[in-house]
Amino acid sequence: MPDKAKLNIPRLPHLKYRQKIAFTILVFSLLPLIFFGSSQFVSSWENRLKDILYIYDSQINNSVEKINDTFKSYMDKTIFINSTPKITNFLDKSYSGDLVSYIDEYRALEDIINALIINDKKENFNLYALNDTLFGNGYYVRRVLELSEAQKKKYMNAFAESSDFIWEYVPSNETGPEGCFDIHMYGRIQPAVNLVAISETKFTYSSIAREFEFNIPANSFIAYVSASDKIMLLKNNMQNGNNPVEIVENYLDTPSSGSFYVIEAKIESNSDRVFMFLPKSYVTGQVLSSMSFMILLSLVLIIITFLSVIMTSKLLTRRLTNLVAQVNTDIESLLDKPDLMVFKGHDEFSILNYKFWDLILKIKQYYKNISEYELERKNYELEKKKLELKLLQERINPHFLYNSLSCIKLAFPNKELEDIIDALIRYYRIALNRGNEILSVSEEVDMVEKYIKIQKFAFDSDFNYYISMDESILNCKMLKHILQPIVENAIIHGILGLQSGGFLKITGKNAGDSMIFQVTDNGVGMSQDKIDKLLGDNIDTQESFNSSGYGIKNVKNRLDLRFGSNYSLHIDSAIDVGTTVTLKIPKLLSA
Repeated sequence: MPDKAKLNIPRLPHLKYRQKIAFTILVFSLLPLIFFGSSQFVSSWENRLKDILYIYDSQINNSVEKINDTFKSYMDKTIFINSTPKITNFLDKSYSGDLVSYIDEYRALEDIINALIINDKKENFNLYALNDTLFGNGYYVRRVLELSEAQKKKYMNAFAESSDFIWEYVPSNETGPEGCFDIHMYGRIQPAVNLVAISETKFTYSSIAREFEFNIPANSFIAYVSASDKIMLLKNNMQNGNNPVEIVENYLDTPSSGSFYVIEAKIESNSDRVFMFLPKSYVTGQVLSSMSFMILLSLVLIIITFLSVIMTSKLLTRRLTNLVAQVNTDIESLLDKPDLMVFKGHDEFSILNYKFWDLILKIKQYYKNISEYELERKNYELEKKKLELKLLQERINPHFLYNSLSCIKLAFPNKELEDIIDALIRYYRIALNRGNEILSVSEEVDMVEKYIKIQKFAFDSDFNYYISMDESILNCKMLKHILQPIVENAIIHGILGLQSGGFLKITGKNAGDSMIFQVTDNGVGMSQDKIDKLLGDNIDTQESFNSSGYGIKNVKNRLDLRFGSNYSLHIDSAIDVGTTVTLKIPKLLSA
C-alpha cells in the first residue's frame, strides 16, 4: 500500500456533503453543457462572421468585376480596331493634298468607332497616329506629335518589347479625395510589321468610384492600389483620425490586418487591386448583436441548471442534515439525551439512525469500562515509577567508579597498571556516554582500541591488532557498542584459542549513504552450523557469547530494531583459518 504521506490527492475545501453533491452534479452537468455550448457558439460565431464578411466581399467583387469588364471591353475594342482594315488603312495611308478622300475615309472610321463606344464619351478614346499626312485632329484621331517625347519613347520601347497594353496613373482633374487619379490605357495598332497608331483610353476617377456606390461602416474605407502600389481612396468613412493611406502602405509592407478585416479583389485586366478595410470592432459588434439571443438563452439555461442542482442536492441530503444535527453536539450531552429522533422507513438514512442509536448505547458501556481501565492504568503507572526510582537508586554511580580507579592508580604507582586504569576509565566514559545511544565512529573505534588493550592485559596475550578507518566516516554517527561485541567475540572465541601469533584487523570504509566495517581474526574459526545458529532467531545468546553482556545476537537485535532490513551482517569463517564479520549499516548523521 502506498505511503499516505506521499500521496498528493487533491481535496475539495471544507464543504458540506450537500455542497459536495451540488458541486459534483454541477461539474458533470455543466461541463458537457459548456463544452457543447462553446462548440456551438464558436461555430455560430464563425458562420455569422463569414456571412457578414461575405456581404462586403460580394459587393467589392461585384464592383471590381464591373471595372474589369470595362477595362476588358476597351481592350477588346482596341483589338477590334487593330484588325479592321478600313481603320488601319486610313491610319497608314498618305493623304498629301487629298482632303476629300481623307474626309470620306475619316467619316467611315468615325462611324465604326461611334458604333463601338455608343454609351461612352468621345473624349475618353483617342488614336494617336504616326502618319504625318493626316489633316488635323478629329474626335478620335490625333497625331502622335501631341504626345510628349518621354511618352512616345516610353510607349515605343514598351511596344517593342511585345507589350500589348500600357497602364498609366495620372492626377485627376475631377473633384475627389486627395491623391485621386485617372487611369490611362495605351494600346498599339500594328496590323503588320510597323506600328501605325497608339490608342488611348481614359478611365476617370469618377467612372471607377461610381462602381462603389454603397454604404460602408464607420472607420472603414475602400482603396484602389495599382500594380505599381500607387494608392487611391475610392470611399473613405474614417472617423477616428487615422490616415487610411498609411494603413494601406503598412499593410502592403507587412500583410497584417491588425484591427481590420481586409477584403481584397484583383482586377484581372491590369493586375490592379481593390482593398476594403473593415474594422474588426464593427464586425464583432454585428456578430454579438445577431447572437445576443443565443447568449441570453445560454445564460438562462446555466442559471436554471444551477438552481435545479442546488434544490436537488438539498432534497437529497435533508434527512442526512437532520441526522448530523443530532450528532453535531458534545458527547456528554448526547449520552445524557434520553431519546433520539428515529426515522421511519427502511432506507439508508433510517439504517444509519438505528445504527447510530446502537452505537450510543455501546459508547455508554465503553465509557464505563474506560473509566475503570483508567483507574487501573494510573495505579500501574505509579507502581512503575516507584520501580524505576528504585532501580536508579541501586545503579552504580559512574563517578564513584572513576574516582575509585583513580585512587588505585595513585596508591599503587606502576606504569603498566596506570595504562590499564586509564584505558578502563576512557572505555567506560565512552561506553556510558551519559546514557546516549549514539556516538561518532571515532569514539566507537577509540572505545574498541581501549577494550583491546584491557583484554591483552587481562589475558596476558601478545596478539597484534591493526585498525584502519576512512577519514570520511570518522565524524559520522552510529549506534554505540556495535563493533565492541564483535571484537570481543573475535578475541575470546578466536585469537585466545591460539598458542601464539594471533592477529586482529578492524577496517571501516565509506559506501555512500552507508558504512562497511570488517573485523577479521586468524583464530580457530567456526563451522557453518554454528554461524547459522549465531544469526538465527532461536539462539540463546547467554549460551553462546556473554562477555560484557553483549554478543552477536545482541548486535543483530539492536540493528533490527533501529534499521529494519536496511543493514546487513555477514560471517565468513573456516576452521583453523579464522573468521571475518562484515557489517554494513546506514550513516545516522554527519557531524
